[in-house]
Amino acid sequence: TTQWSRPAVLDGGQEFVIANNHRLLYRVGIKDKEGKQLAELSSRGMEGDVVGSWATVGSACYGVLRSGAGDVVAAYALPEATPAQQWPLTGRLLWGPQRVGDVVLLATEKELVCLDGALQQRWKTPLDHGPVIGPALRVDAHVLLAAEDGFVWRIDTASGNIVATVEIGEPVASGPVVYGDRLLVAGQSGVLFNVGTPRP
Repeated sequence: TTQWSRPAVLDGGQEFVIANNHRLLYRVGIKDKEGKQLAELSSRGMEGDVVGSWATVGSACYGVLRSGAGDVVAAYALPEATPAQQWPLTGRLLWGPQRVGDVVLLATEKELVCLDGALQQRWKTPLDHGPVIGPALRVDAHVLLAAEDGFVWRIDTASGNIVATVEIGEPVASGPVVYGDRLLVAGQSGVLFNVGTPRP
């Protein structure tokens, strides 16, 4: 049985990368000039099982591979999806990778990691609460993330610093959604919380 990861579309929207449980990574694009047929453009083996989703930004494609030694972030150079770098994670992947603006974010139970479009790890930040839940929300140069145990963080995407925090008061079931100048966050009890946006 073949199981596929969620694909990640390359900038330009004409190609995507996708992986399966046989440790194979494929780059897929439009084959004919009329744009009616998708075809494999390249493929390669991987040194671990894929966990989580894939994300692309700029000239980089990121995925997380799991083996007996632990989880590692695998970076591939686009457009050919050529293996570039790997970074070991502290703990197991629990969220992401997810593209947010011009960076890719992912989280374990212990840290949040930021990767950029030039195949570099920009920063990593310890997490005191978690795990991260729901999609990230971009607000100017910051990103808002929800922790399942009832917190919303405002994080500077340039430095990784948590610049503000709002405590919901109970476990949450979703990431934050903009509602005017405030946020809506769904609680695990079924309550919809209307909270202020975390501000420095």
